[in-house]
Amino acid sequence: MLGFKDYLLESVQRTIGNVEGSFFYHPSTNQVIHINDKGPGINSATYHANYIVRNPHLFGVTENDIHSHLIKQMEKINGAENLNRSHAQEYADHLIGALKSGQYSTASFGTEDDPQEDQLLGLIFGKGWLRGSGSVYQGKKTVYLHGNNGDATRAVRQISKNHPNVDTVRIDVENPNDVIPGARKIEHSLEGAEEFADHVLRNGMPRKGRGTVLAEASAAWQRSEGKDPEGGLNRKGVASYRRENPGSKLSMAVTTKPSKLKPGSKAAKRRKSFCSRMKGMKAKLTSAKTARDPDSRINKSLRKWNC
Repeated sequence: MLGFKDYLLESVQRTIGNVEGSFFYHPSTNQVIHINDKGPGINSATYHANYIVRNPHLFGVTENDIHSHLIKQMEKINGAENLNRSHAQEYADHLIGALKSGQYSTASFGTEDDPQEDQLLGLIFGKGWLRGSGSVYQGKKTVYLHGNNGDATRAVRQISKNHPNVDTVRIDVENPNDVIPGARKIEHSLEGAEEFADHVLRNGMPRKGRGTVLAEASAAWQRSEGKDPEGGLNRKGVASYRRENPGSKLSMAVTTKPSKLKPGSKAAKRRKSFCSRMKGMKAKLTSAKTARDPDSRINKSLRKWNC
């Protein structure tokens, strides 16, 4: 298995967007997991989640850990009081099986077009792992890192000491309370050895003008200001969700009446997919009381999409 220094030397030579340039890195143990072979039927949009579910032992977790984590995510998004727990258990089993086989490119827990790539990443971030990729972008050898602040800072220290050929490091830091209390996420773009070293000395604290801090107490998509009274998310909520989940393709609801949608169009397909998933969730994951309530979020969303 390649060490981080040798892996970076190989990884940054790859072209941007190439899955072969992706990896998981544990800076405390210097372990690198190179995601080269996605496996049969794995969708490029969810291959990190597929890989975690197929190889949990590599990350120090078990399938039971993944199952419990998925239940917690469903409680977070749908509300613990509204969750039908027995159906949620069945749904988590189903989702794990689907991710193992590569059947799903997305699997919704309750928000519109909600890709679950980052929901599983939170589990392994808590174990000290980073998600990363190396590529050559606009002529610069660039490393992308995504995870918790302490782990990302240790990775930057490794790059600063051992790999002078890296030009740029871009970082998405999750839950940076050890840096800025109350902040949800910090985005860094570091250029050159001097900024790498400065970042390490600051322990991830962004220099003024050098880091983007998202310091909402909770994301707008999880609060009333990001929700449409008629169901689903408003534009602020959609923008908030996409900031919190880099790579998400979450979009506004399709509210056009089905009779006016062109058959086979992107909008028609989105509406059909959403209605199918939400109706399934209403039947399997929603309590009877919530399902009967015409003003529940799920019923409002179904009406909004003309399901």
